[in-house]
Amino acid sequence: MRYSMLIALLLVFAICETSTVPELPLWPLTFTQNFSETTTVFSYHMDGTFYYDATVNKSLMYREDGQYDRYCAYISAEGWKNTPCSQLVSDGIRWIIFPKQEYCCMCCKASDGCGLVKRDWLQVATFLGIVNFKYSNGKQAYKWQKNGIQVNYYYETIAENPLDRVMLEIDMVPNDLQRFHLPRKHSVPDGIFDLPSYCDVKKACTGTCPLV
Repeated sequence: MRYSMLIALLLVFAICETSTVPELPLWPLTFTQNFSETTTVFSYHMDGTFYYDATVNKSLMYREDGQYDRYCAYISAEGWKNTPCSQLVSDGIRWIIFPKQEYCCMCCKASDGCGLVKRDWLQVATFLGIVNFKYSNGKQAYKWQKNGIQVNYYYETIAENPLDRVMLEIDMVPNDLQRFHLPRKHSVPDGIFDLPSYCDVKKACTGTCPLV
């Protein structure tokens, strides 16, 4: 009888342990991470790098080719193709920058919802469980769901401390998927957030930006 009760208690503890929801995701203060991106609408693939520093409220999303990005694509009326494009968030303004063309325009402001993505932007996410992450040779990952303008599925490595986890993928259903590569650096290059001299707040972006 005692043996049976002990087995039952152990099973209860095991179920509770496996059903425990981990702490919600939290980005580090500063990091750099490369990514590959696929736009499912156009079936187009591009590579880039994400630079983030919450200590100075700045970030830079650099794409080697921005022609299918939702913001960059509709600004290049001159027909710029296969050319780098960056989204720089600095001092509460989101800039769209084409470095090769030395072209820059103001997309939107923090008051429009275009400020720095918060480190805890997933604090209202729903935990969907531990899954086999398809790009990591069968290794497991935490999967989260965060609803916004569209449904976002967020994957990260498994660790008890959120700061020890590393972002693996953001699947923005149905049209965009960003897969982030390891390792992640806990630093950003000097001067990466410097605003080019040809940027002018009076020059507003066309295309998608005015719709924000």
